[in-house]
Amino acid sequence: MRKIALTGGIASGKSTVTVKLRARGYVVIDADDIVRQLYGKGKPIYNAIVGTFGNEILDPSGEIDRKKLGALVFSDSKARELLNSVTHPIVEAEISKDLQEKRLQGENMIFVDSPLLVETGNCERYDTVVLVYVDPQTQLQRLQSRNQLSHDEAVLRIKSQMSLEEKKAYADYIIDNNGTLEMLDQQVDQLLMWLRQPD
Repeated sequence: MRKIALTGGIASGKSTVTVKLRARGYVVIDADDIVRQLYGKGKPIYNAIVGTFGNEILDPSGEIDRKKLGALVFSDSKARELLNSVTHPIVEAEISKDLQEKRLQGENMIFVDSPLLVETGNCERYDTVVLVYVDPQTQLQRLQSRNQLSHDEAVLRIKSQMSLEEKKAYADYIIDNNGTLEMLDQQVDQLLMWLRQPD
């Protein structure tokens, strides 16, 4: 089974590529979806976050206050590293379990959407690493527009991740997402043609 990692940065267009791959019938395991599933009260990521940051991170209903947590980790690199150190092992274990299930079901090509693939040092777990790239100015504009963030808030979030320029060094294939959705569609088709070529 061929395992293909799909990575990028915040607002680079990974999720859009994931939607396009699924529309073409491919299986995509999404790390962010796993986080959302395990974020609820009493779930593994919830327990890890509350155990690390305490009850101050909770809203009045006892759920994790995502705005409060986001404000903390995007402004404090130590808090961000701590969050990643407690959540990533849980997410990686879940991805491994999902990959094993898909292998047993006979899938021969699986994509894993993993935003922090390079930062967590997991590139070698995959046969191919695909980077969804966008130039810094476009990334900033898309993030501000999508998340209704101020310029400074958006810059802070982008700077919390390794730059897309640095991530290029880890990629086997780069999708340039600076153009239109139609252009992105064409690039997804080109990627799939490239992946189907014999080694």
